[in-house]
Amino acid sequence: MSDIEQNLVNQHEEEVLLLNPTLSADARRSATYRRLAKVGLVLGAGACIAAVASMGSLGGPRGMPVGVSTPSKTDFIEEGMLPFFKGLLAKRAAAPPPVPNAIKKLYSEDSVRAFAALAKISFCGPLPGVYAAVAETCSDNEGVVSDCTGAQFKVTPGFVRTIDDSDLGIPDSIFGILAKVEPTSETSAIKSGAIIAIRGSVDNNGNSIRDKETTLDDGLEGCEGCKVHQGYHESYNKFEASLQMQLEGIGCQPGACTIYVTGHGSGASVASLVAWELSEIGYIIGTSYIFAPPKIGDDTFSKKMNKKFAATGSDHGIIFSVSHGKDSLVRWPFDAKFASWGIQAYYADDSATKATQICYSGSSDCSVWQYTKAELSSVDTCDCPVAPDHGFCNFIGFEAQCYGGWSH
Repeated sequence: MSDIEQNLVNQHEEEVLLLNPTLSADARRSATYRRLAKVGLVLGAGACIAAVASMGSLGGPRGMPVGVSTPSKTDFIEEGMLPFFKGLLAKRAAAPPPVPNAIKKLYSEDSVRAFAALAKISFCGPLPGVYAAVAETCSDNEGVVSDCTGAQFKVTPGFVRTIDDSDLGIPDSIFGILAKVEPTSETSAIKSGAIIAIRGSVDNNGNSIRDKETTLDDGLEGCEGCKVHQGYHESYNKFEASLQMQLEGIGCQPGACTIYVTGHGSGASVASLVAWELSEIGYIIGTSYIFAPPKIGDDTFSKKMNKKFAATGSDHGIIFSVSHGKDSLVRWPFDAKFASWGIQAYYADDSATKATQICYSGSSDCSVWQYTKAELSSVDTCDCPVAPDHGFCNFIGFEAQCYGGWSH
């Protein structure tokens, strides 16, 4: 049992003692002192010292009945103060440090909106307007302000490809967009390379089955001891060869082409696997933004992802996970065998114009982890203040964008 758990047990036992009239006066009084020690600790160390010092001729803290035996100062410290201090220190030791400012400075409100726009277009699926919609969304045509203008990059005209594969016998069950990108300014955080946007789950049986395949699967390239979500791993395996062939087709070779990934929901989780797998064959992964990703692997996988994509000193950029409101998807699956990874950029509500919080995923005071499971909601999964029209699931002008090729 940890110090924190033991501390909670002790507190519960003391409450029972105080409420149990059959206990001896000494037992009740001893419990009172232990509680007093904890109250003193909450008030501060000075209050604790004052409480101990007040144990004088009256036989206990001032205000207690005179003439009855009381615990010694040693009992008061050992039974009350020390267990609490141990629990407090253990809790602080377990809490991760704040995200370094060097990482926070890499987060760009302009870039996150550009990535969100491309992630949303992936939900068009294999419709005829998707190629033009991607190009228009990240156009640098004179006089045009696109979603990528502020982020200072563009999609290279004529270099938009789609990843379109069947899965479980269902056509187009797997879909994504691959586009060659170039910086439009010397100060752009985006380098010459390619951005990959993986579509999240849509209303088809294939996606539903893969979502529910939450058995942890091994075999991830270069990740010894790692286990990941079986369904999402299977999805990636289906288009792995096609993706690498498409990258070669646009002239994107390992070591000479920076890869950026994005996606929403399950698409975000699969995009994480794309980042890992491509990094293992020599591609550099640039600072990227994924949206509302479910948990995807065990603790070993999460630690290795953190080392590669959530820390300074890595050869790769940070992959920021963007979350919103009380979104339940970010904490799913709820099975304890899954672990969270990465850095959360959290937007508290739809009116947020910039990230409310940038913190480590899984921390008790971070993003959606500050809420109980009962408080979480699937309503916030689709909504996102940085996405076009504040959401990923509904298009305003779906036909114009996905068939006509317009930007939103």
